[in-house]
Amino acid sequence: MEKVEISFREDFDPNLDADDCYSDSDDEDLLDVLTPSRQDLLVDPAKGHNRTIAKYITENRNLDICVSDGGAKAIVVVNQAGKLRFRYTGHTPAPKNQSYDPIGITTDSQSHILTADYINHCVHIIDQDGQFLRYIDCGLSYPHGLCMDTNDNLFVAQNGNKNVEKVKYLQ
Repeated sequence: MEKVEISFREDFDPNLDADDCYSDSDDEDLLDVLTPSRQDLLVDPAKGHNRTIAKYITENRNLDICVSDGGAKAIVVVNQAGKLRFRYTGHTPAPKNQSYDPIGITTDSQSHILTADYINHCVHIIDQDGQFLRYIDCGLSYPHGLCMDTNDNLFVAQNGNKNVEKVKYLQ
C-alpha cells in the first residue's frame, strides 16, 4: 500500500450539516462535496464518527447499475432495464465479526464490484454476478470512499485516520 497525502481547505468542516453543500472551486459547474438531504446519522461509539446513511451508485462495465445502500445493508444490482439482478448482503465471517455496513462502491476492469465495509474496516470484492471473491483487509480505518484508476489501482478514503490508501489488489 502507498499513502497518498490529502490536504483539506482551512475552513473544511467534516461535521457539515447533512443539508449543507459546498465547493472549493471557482468553477460553478464543479461541486466537490454535495451531501444528501437530511438522513439518519450513524455514530460509531468507539470513535464517535458520525456519518450519513446514504446510497452510492456506479455503473459496471457490463452496464449494470450497482448501488451501495447503507440503510438496507446491501449492494443492489439492476440491469439497464432496472430489473433486479441480485442483492449482496455481505459475507461471513467478516474481518471484525460485525454486520455488513456498505458505503462506497466502485468497479474494476474485470467487472468486479468493490464496496467499502465501514464497520469491518475492509473492502469486499464480488464478481459481476454477486459471488463473494475476497476481502481487502489491510489495516484500513473506517473505509468510506472508493475510486479505481485506469490501471486498476484502488484508492480508499478512510474516515478513521483521514488518509487515502492506494491498494494494488490484482495480481
